[in-house]
Amino acid sequence: MLTLGMLPDLDPARVEMVGNAAGTGAIMALCDEKSRQKAGALAARVSVVDFAANMAFQEQFVKSLNFPAPRN
Repeated sequence: MLTLGMLPDLDPARVEMVGNAAGTGAIMALCDEKSRQKAGALAARVSVVDFAANMAFQEQFVKSLNFPAPRN
């Protein structure tokens, strides 16, 4: 993700892979009332931004990708 430019330029040592975070969060929400309440409160504050429908975003996104050079 860093190589492709999909994340800001930052120290790779600060990036930690978390595996199946969505699955873990779902289990937490199902099994723990406090986690479920926190998830509900967060969901109430979230708004959807449809970047796929925004052509200016799409153009900037593609221009900003930094695919590595092909290896020979």
